[in-house]
Amino acid sequence: MLKTCETQADMLKPQYSSELEDLELGGKLDFAHFPICELPSNADEQPLVDEHPSGLHESVEEEEEEEEGWRLGMEHNIDEELSQVECARSWCISVYYIPRIVAMAMVLMVDRAKPCDQPLWVAVLVLMAVDVGKLAIRKVSHEVPASTERKRAMLMLEIVHLNALVMVLICFWRTRTCSETSPNLWGLVLALLLMHLSLLALCSLFLICGCVLLSMATLLRYFGVLDNFGPPGLSEAASAEMIDSLPVVRYEQIDVHTEDEEEGNGSMCAICLDGFQCHDELRQLPCQHQFHVSCVDDWLRINKKCPLCKRDIDQPL
Repeated sequence: MLKTCETQADMLKPQYSSELEDLELGGKLDFAHFPICELPSNADEQPLVDEHPSGLHESVEEEEEEEEGWRLGMEHNIDEELSQVECARSWCISVYYIPRIVAMAMVLMVDRAKPCDQPLWVAVLVLMAVDVGKLAIRKVSHEVPASTERKRAMLMLEIVHLNALVMVLICFWRTRTCSETSPNLWGLVLALLLMHLSLLALCSLFLICGCVLLSMATLLRYFGVLDNFGPPGLSEAASAEMIDSLPVVRYEQIDVHTEDEEEGNGSMCAICLDGFQCHDELRQLPCQHQFHVSCVDDWLRINKKCPLCKRDIDQPL
């Protein structure tokens, strides 16, 4: 279409050359003499540029479909893994609570009429009620996310459980004839106390072992025993005496030459990347590299090698 208009303009140019000359001389050009290049009737209906090609649309849609499929697949895998974890958790809870509840219920049914010098059956009944409440709350939490009210109820049950255990322990300590008159109840209470005391002892043992190991590691680290162990570069730390033995100079006392700049001894600390100021205290390593005292001291407490040339500060030149 544009080429057609240009062709017509070239054909009409000789015919209207005089009018063009008048226009150059300041005359007025009558545009009525010029025929207008007519555009095709369907020019407005045909877009000049296809801004959204169909192929591009298809590729974008395919990418979106692939991304959506990948996302759905990942969500499905995560849901399956979470469901497996929740099933294992529910099974462990059931194994822990259900046998206890069944045992306490059977003993209370068998020995309900047998005498006991201490109210052990009351304490066992409270423990059974607490276990039933805990099992119900945990089962509901498995299906529905935990709420604030449910957490408060769980906390109240834990407090009641602790008080019941204290009461069971006191009653069991004071009993004299219950082992003969009601042996099943007495044996159940003994088993419950041993189970709770064993769990408490196990937790205490783990806590004590952790504290002992942490204390030993701190002492060994303090005396430098662990400095020779571990991967290279991590345990090769400089001692405090080694760091203090390195000379400290002021920046104004150092002559900065081109050779020093090429070796890394410029007017900037290579650790913090801050420029040296007048009267700044710099620690000079045996390799003649200088750094801010605080920067290089922190570095040497972790690694005794120079940050620039990687030479040990205790290695002779």
